[in-house]
This record gives sequence, C-alpha cells and structure tokens, in this order.
Amino acid sequence: MASKKSRKGGQIGTPKSTIPIVRTPSDRIRKKSGNKAGTRNSDVETAENARQNQKKDPRLGSKVPIDLLRHKKTSSKPAEEKVSYRTPKHELDAIEADEKLQKLLDKQETKALTKLEQDYVDVKLARHLVLCEMLGIDTAEEIEEEDDPLAGLDAISIDDFKD
Repeated sequence: MASKKSRKGGQIGTPKSTIPIVRTPSDRIRKKSGNKAGTRNSDVETAENARQNQKKDPRLGSKVPIDLLRHKKTSSKPAEEKVSYRTPKHELDAIEADEKLQKLLDKQETKALTKLEQDYVDVKLARHLVLCEMLGIDTAEEIEEEDDPLAGLDAISIDDFKD
C-alpha cells in the first residue's frame, strides 16, 4: 500500500525575525479573578491563629534564669529593729532582763544550741561585757576563799594522832 500524502506544505512566507522572543513573567500580567490556590481552608486557619494569639501565656518561654536549688531559703523574718537606749545602764538592764537570752542560757547548760541561737547568745554576752567595762562593773565573780573546815582533812595524816 502506498503511503498517504499529506496536504501540509512548508512555510509559505519567511519569518519576521530569526531571534526567538523571550518573555519574562512581568511582561505578561494576568487579570486577577478569584482566590489563590489552597485558600479554601485559610479562613479557618486565621481564626485559629487569632484564638492562639489571645490565649498565649506570657510566662511560657521565659528566658529569665531560675534558681534550681530548693534547699536555699530566704529568711522571711523581718530584720530586728535596733532599739536605742538613753544610757548604757538602760541597755545593760535590758540585756539582763532579756527572757530569750535567759532561756537560751538555761538550755545551753543541758543541750547544745543551734548556730543561730549560739550567735544570739554570743552577741548579747559580748555586748554585756562591753557595757560592764564602760560602767566600771567587775563581771568576774571572785570567789572569796573562806576558811573551809573540811579543807584540811586531806592533809592530816593518821600518824600525827598516834601516841
């Protein structure tokens, strides 16, 4: 069988230019109609983002360093107020009448004191000594040696009484 003849012929005329035309995307601007691709669910996403922004906790993601040592305690006790006394004699009387100091001194005789208690006692006793020196009071309790009738018993020998 013979092949079928085609009716197409070659180019009739010559082309205007042999340089191919390169078009950039900016050359051809399409008319915008409708939404972009994938915008069907974008309204739902924007509503969710708006809700997330409102409920966002400002404490999350904080960059402030925190102390991880739980055993450190900050003292919640208020600082002791300094009481001013008119004279050293008044201050000395106040130290001698201090009930807390008296209780701690009694406790010290039977049990060991904690560091805070011992510091309190040391500070008060040191201040007591300073005030006594200022006032000229002798704090050293001098025990007068009295004639003890039983003191000489150890020195007695039995040979002295034998005939």
